Amino acid sequence: MVYGGGSEDEVDNVGGDGGELPKPGALLDAADVQSPFGLGAGAGANGHATMNDVVTAIRLSERVSSVTHDVEGVKTTLALLQNQIHALSPAARSPKTSSSSKLIKVNVGGKMFTTRRSTFENAEGTYFESLVSDRWEVDRDEEGNIFIDRDPKHFSVILNWLRDRVFSGEWPLDDKSFHHEANFYGLSKEMLGDLLYMAYGYDGASRLDTIECYNPLLDSWKTVAKMQTPLSSPSCAALGEYIYTTGGKNNDNQAVGTVTRFHPQTKLVKIMAPLNVLRFGHGLVVLNGQLFAVGGYGDDGGRVRSVEKFNAEENAWEEVAGLNCVRSALGCAVLNGKIYVAGGYGPSQNGNQSNMKLSTVEAYDPVANVWKEVEPLKQARAHVCCIGHQGKLWAIGGYDGEHASQRVECYDPKTGKWENGPPLNEKRSVVVCSVVGGRLYAIGGYDGQAYLSSTEIYDEERQSWILGPTMPGNRGRHCVAALPYKI
Repeated sequence: MVYGGGSEDEVDNVGGDGGELPKPGALLDAADVQSPFGLGAGAGANGHATMNDVVTAIRLSERVSSVTHDVEGVKTTLALLQNQIHALSPAARSPKTSSSSKLIKVNVGGKMFTTRRSTFENAEGTYFESLVSDRWEVDRDEEGNIFIDRDPKHFSVILNWLRDRVFSGEWPLDDKSFHHEANFYGLSKEMLGDLLYMAYGYDGASRLDTIECYNPLLDSWKTVAKMQTPLSSPSCAALGEYIYTTGGKNNDNQAVGTVTRFHPQTKLVKIMAPLNVLRFGHGLVVLNGQLFAVGGYGDDGGRVRSVEKFNAEENAWEEVAGLNCVRSALGCAVLNGKIYVAGGYGPSQNGNQSNMKLSTVEAYDPVANVWKEVEPLKQARAHVCCIGHQGKLWAIGGYDGEHASQRVECYDPKTGKWENGPPLNEKRSVVVCSVVGGRLYAIGGYDGQAYLSSTEIYDEERQSWILGPTMPGNRGRHCVAALPYKI
């Protein structure tokens, strides 16, 4: 056997000087150390095996043995896992990467439904999204299907709405159990939207005494209450489950301090504590869970700067900081935790209180209890409607001193500036506005010739106003508020 470049009789001299054989590690040269495997570099220069080759072969053999042992261990573990997977139900062991993972079977109170997984995933912020989000443990039936412990009576209607977001005339809107189920699944607001309530007003001939309700799903109006006294120019706002109406002008042309609370579900009307200051043509808004009645005409027909707030739990009104100047027929709205008033009629001049139309705008800070002026309107207007929408203050319609107006301006509190907005299709003074189901409505009013029955809705995509639902009759000097759809 040859170990190097010499002959067999040179084997005892392999060390070079006839001494002891070197330790195996000493036979590794720099090339061996730099080998990617940490082993010998290979055959000797003449193609014959060297001691390094022997050591390399031994180490490779040990490595192969170790890897083989590891592979056998992996095979054993894999076999155990496969046995466990096969022990599961077919529904539970279906891999998510398969086409079947795109479908979900749901057991609702014992009745099976099938839908796409994406149907639930797209229902953001609802019970259904949670079922597929892995945020919480999901109940399953014996077959591994998602189990929902609810009555399946209305589930097909709810599931169909999740699929296409389209209202069907077959919805059981008069069934309380349907509303209860929609609420359980977190869909009441999005699925059912809001109802619009419209109170009192003037039709061009007489003051009105009814509350009407508009249902956007059915595109229908319905009289839901008849009040004791006809009024024009009151104000109303939604607080909790109630519609509050304050002030107004009666058939004796007198301001009133009456405050009523209407409950849409029971249709009950309750008389609440009256305003401290009789008023009409004023603003009424909700801020931090309290009502604020702002400005308006007083009991003698003069303008007031008084502002008072209502604590519903205590059924009591108290005065807060007044406006910087008297103001009636004003626009009033809440935006970003502040109350804004814009336009209206201001102080009398030359004994004629109708000729002072305002462009000034004030903002109320409830913490400091103070009103401060901000950027004025581009055009002075009275009987203008203000509303907070999409992070801006909108000033819609009104009377510019000569004509009813189509003008719309938008105030951005970030820039402190007003910009012209999309004009209305019709001139509308004494118009009222509301956001219903996320859509901005301009309702009724006076065009300079007659009171209107028409409404307009702001179309976000077109950035223009489109024709809205027609009211049961002509109406201006009225008030509106929206509440979630309940029965």
